[in-house]
Amino acid sequence: MDQLPFPQFLPKSDWVCPRLSELPSWKDAKRVAIDCETHDPHLLDLGIGVRRGGYICGVSFAIEDGPAYYLPVRHLENNLDPYQVFTYLQDQAKDFRGDLVTANGPYDLDYLEEERVVFKPRFHRDIQVAQPLLNEHMRSYSMQAISEHWNVPGKDESLLGQAAAFYNVGPKTGMAKLPARFVGPYAE
Repeated sequence: MDQLPFPQFLPKSDWVCPRLSELPSWKDAKRVAIDCETHDPHLLDLGIGVRRGGYICGVSFAIEDGPAYYLPVRHLENNLDPYQVFTYLQDQAKDFRGDLVTANGPYDLDYLEEERVVFKPRFHRDIQVAQPLLNEHMRSYSMQAISEHWNVPGKDESLLGQAAAFYNVGPKTGMAKLPARFVGPYAE
């Protein structure tokens, strides 16, 4: 294993995991956005697929007009118990009948289904499917590009990038090798 950075030189992060006992119910929510952060070592070689050694590092969600949450399960440090997290998500998915919003949803939903989190929403709205239909002339349909197009805040990658540099990993490809406290602000 590579030498880990000295703690005194790491960027400061005040982010802490949410308490599972304080997470909201999705039962009456009209719209929920969900996103998975994954470790997918064969993505570029073999394409998407959870069944080839990939796994979820954490799951973020936001209920419309509510706060956003990140539930880390398989980072270097600062994780919640995976069994409890996926049990919570299974319970929410079972009762949720509103609109589910994703970006590249089939990828995330496949990973969630591997953890037995199966949604039956009223509608599934994938922004990366919808945006090309709304504007076919954009150069990119990444979540960041779509956010900029609609003048809404995108994800803040600054702390993630700083920490990744200290750990000598890619900010997106190395999330599993980072403590969750550096990923949480980005993922929420």
